[in-house]
Amino acid sequence: MKKRHFGPKNLKACKRCFQRKIKCVRNGDDPCSYCQKRNYHCEKRSLVEVYYTVDASERPTVSSQKAFEVLTNSIHFFEFVYRALQDSTSKDLGSTKLHELNINESFVDYSFLKRDSSVQVLEPSAFPDRETAFALFEQAKRTIAFDTQVMLHESTARFISEVYEQGCIVDISNHQVRIEVLRLFALFAIGRLHTSGDVVPEEYPGLKFFRIALSLMNDFYDAPSISYIECLVLIILYLVGLNKLNHAYIHSGTALRLSMLLRLDKPQVKGGVKLSELTKERRRRLWCSVKNLDFYLSWCLGCSSMIKSQSPIDYPNDNIYENELATGFFIRERIKLTELKDQILTSVLDPDNSHVSRFFESFNERSQAINTAVSRLSHVFDTALFHKVLFGLVFRLNECIILATIPEFLQELKPEKLKLLPARKPLNLSKTCVMAAISNLRIYECLFRSNNISIFGFVDTNFLFLSSIVLLLARYLTVERVEFQQVEKSWQDCMLLFDELTKIGNLVANEYLNKIVHLRDLLSILEDHIKPMEDLSLTHNQHPDHQNHEFSKQELVHFNIVETLISWNL
Repeated sequence: MKKRHFGPKNLKACKRCFQRKIKCVRNGDDPCSYCQKRNYHCEKRSLVEVYYTVDASERPTVSSQKAFEVLTNSIHFFEFVYRALQDSTSKDLGSTKLHELNINESFVDYSFLKRDSSVQVLEPSAFPDRETAFALFEQAKRTIAFDTQVMLHESTARFISEVYEQGCIVDISNHQVRIEVLRLFALFAIGRLHTSGDVVPEEYPGLKFFRIALSLMNDFYDAPSISYIECLVLIILYLVGLNKLNHAYIHSGTALRLSMLLRLDKPQVKGGVKLSELTKERRRRLWCSVKNLDFYLSWCLGCSSMIKSQSPIDYPNDNIYENELATGFFIRERIKLTELKDQILTSVLDPDNSHVSRFFESFNERSQAINTAVSRLSHVFDTALFHKVLFGLVFRLNECIILATIPEFLQELKPEKLKLLPARKPLNLSKTCVMAAISNLRIYECLFRSNNISIFGFVDTNFLFLSSIVLLLARYLTVERVEFQQVEKSWQDCMLLFDELTKIGNLVANEYLNKIVHLRDLLSILEDHIKPMEDLSLTHNQHPDHQNHEFSKQELVHFNIVETLISWNL
């Protein structure tokens, strides 16, 4: 805590001289010369016990680096909020009931994470039947293939047909065939992971396919290919779905390095090799996908990304390539949202450039892009698929809005330790923060009720967890009855979702539910010490702050679009 010196060191000075910080000249107990000259009463001072005092103009806050770490992912943010509130009371919080799972993780065999010696022969019995294979392929395609580059759609489907026409007898000693078979089993694993159905006790969905995929991996570093990097992306996505982030992060680093060896980050190819338009677009989309994963996993684990978001990038286009590649809109928007999130997080490291208003224009641009997609692309995909990929973008845009506005939101809480950044002129953005949290909750709820989201989807559950923290804090901040009812209902719906996810075996949801219950119990103890907001209007037609800036929630059109799409879907 910073301290500042004040006043002359001579404690014998009278009060007037001390206050004016002038030399006090006196003879024994007689009045000082200053007071005598002006005929003032010369009042002695009592002994000052503390010579230094806290500079009240500088409120203690966490460091910029700490604020950056807090905002990188929802677990870090939860720990910051929980510890700050916990330090505000000396009461014994007691024990909290832990929710039990339908799957006991302590008995799960994790040996599948370790790569054994590469398999040399693959028996036909390792393949699922033809009908199941195509069903898993289509499920994986719908889940990941429209906002992440993992394959050429028609070519992969054709390869599956050829494999089954040959009785599932494949020559994996052939380099190219081995990679394509690896891709198939990785797709089967992801398709099974994201297929609704009963959870097999003590085993993850798709695990048997994933083990085979790992056994097919060779270190093709001498002659890396786009196909092999796409397979690595599939491996990463399966591990992320299981919340095995350390292992996913290692594979992500490998994919990133191989991408650089192939110069995917460069528009031009070495040696002036001419590439087809399909290959060029495939390279662009794959680089965006690898870059997205690197940033995401770095944020989750609190590590530094190996690349800079500001580095020039050749964005994918919207063209459709002969049924091999769908529109690149969703991949392009996802990397732009990743870059925006990185700018928001990086801004807290620079106190002079961390004001949320600098991101308003970007929020509006991304919101308008989502609006454009609804009018231009909704007829291209079936409704369920379109909602899934579109809501994936809205998840990330709302997350950016929450991260940019959460410091202003925390200013409304009384404990000083909850302050992330130095106090600034208030923008009254707490409303926007809560609106974004409610929007993500409603999206998750809609996808879950329509069986359009994986119960093992770590990424999507992470968005739900961040929303739950904001809503829980908002419960103790709102004072207006109407707004409290809206926040309270959203909070209850959020807890119901976590409870249902836990009952069907979602390990990540179980962890998040236990954390949020602990935070709820702590907040109930501290309720009398938390200052509520005076006004928290959550309607869409009100301006956050007419006096301070020109940003209006009406400009964020995606809020209304989401409500409309959800109403259609339900």
